[in-house]
Amino acid sequence: MTRAAALVHDERIGVGNVYHLFRLPEEMEQAIHQLLHETQFRDHIQKIITSKVSALDYLRKNSTIQEQSSIGPTHVGDIHALHNHEVWKVVAGFYYVSFEKQIEILPYFSS
Repeated sequence: MTRAAALVHDERIGVGNVYHLFRLPEEMEQAIHQLLHETQFRDHIQKIITSKVSALDYLRKNSTIQEQSSIGPTHVGDIHALHNHEVWKVVAGFYYVSFEKQIEILPYFSS
């Protein structure tokens, strides 16, 4: 499923000097990989994704939802913004709106 999502994002956004949820800089992907091996974190994530309803509820509660969401590729910041927690809340908000309204919003960062 994540491979398919990565392909969709790559096709619509492009590849090269851009990053998105399914294609991050190597050091971020390694850090996430390590985090997913921590039992407490893994258990927390598994509770969130037990159903679509609980996953969407988590996104809604933990995101910053923009008043006007654009459709398609949506630039959210440069490579430095990848380390900004508040920007990731905006990214979560875009995905929440995308799922709720059944529209394609593909947030990305550029270098």
